[in-house]
Amino acid sequence: MRPRGEACGFFLDSSARFIDALPVSNLLRSTQYFFGQSRLRLVSMMLIARCKIRRSKSAGKSLLRLVLFSLLLVVPGCALMSSGRRIEDDAEAARERERAEKKVRCQAEKQKMEQVFTGVNEYGRLPKKSQFTTQPYIKGKLFLIQADDKSFSPYDYASAGCVLSDECRETTGCSFDKFAELRARSADEVQSVAVISCHKVKHGDYVPASGSNTGERIPGYDMVCELSLVDRTIPAVIYQKTFKSELIMLEDDTSTTITGKKELVAGVPHREMDSFLLGLPRK
Repeated sequence: MRPRGEACGFFLDSSARFIDALPVSNLLRSTQYFFGQSRLRLVSMMLIARCKIRRSKSAGKSLLRLVLFSLLLVVPGCALMSSGRRIEDDAEAARERERAEKKVRCQAEKQKMEQVFTGVNEYGRLPKKSQFTTQPYIKGKLFLIQADDKSFSPYDYASAGCVLSDECRETTGCSFDKFAELRARSADEVQSVAVISCHKVKHGDYVPASGSNTGERIPGYDMVCELSLVDRTIPAVIYQKTFKSELIMLEDDTSTTITGKKELVAGVPHREMDSFLLGLPRK
């Protein structure tokens, strides 16, 4: 068995003979591109110290062979590392492009959604024509409108962000929109309109038995909502349905305190109306 120093020297000599056949100038230029001259000298010095070569040949020739041998070992690894960094950089650049493109898409969607809201008074006026059907449906996409005594407003509007698509809504703080698949998000998509008009209906009087309102007669009201469904492609009102929310006054509820305008009003039957609309067939 060869002593350790001789074995290492023999290995280097064999490798050097192989390297002698390589285009050295090209190899040097490639390695200098990746590492720089200072790193090449460092690698060469480390190899010399490790192998402890004691050769009789000239020091310059041995050093050249050591440098060439280090190139053979280092260049492929360096190329792999550079390739890995390049892949990672390309992936990050692709993610950045996607974020920028998403921002542009969501800004455009928000603008279109706000244009729909701006036209709420036009969409809220019911067509003069009626073409009722026993099988109500939703044509295309739906715009939901709440009609008050003197104005119209989006029925379930909280902010423009809450009614955006899933892609754009996730950055607005609104995590869920029950009408996401039905909702019209541009004027071109509005083919169906649901106009909801609610009003109070006197239910009776509530007389608290105790508390600050003891003995007072406080009026109580049910809430009645009329839902009109419009197919704008006709255009005509195709269906109307009434929803009612009754005021429930518990006999043993004697501690109710009422401030401000003294009346009791049942809540709007949102759940019933939403379930009705979401259950309709689509065309």
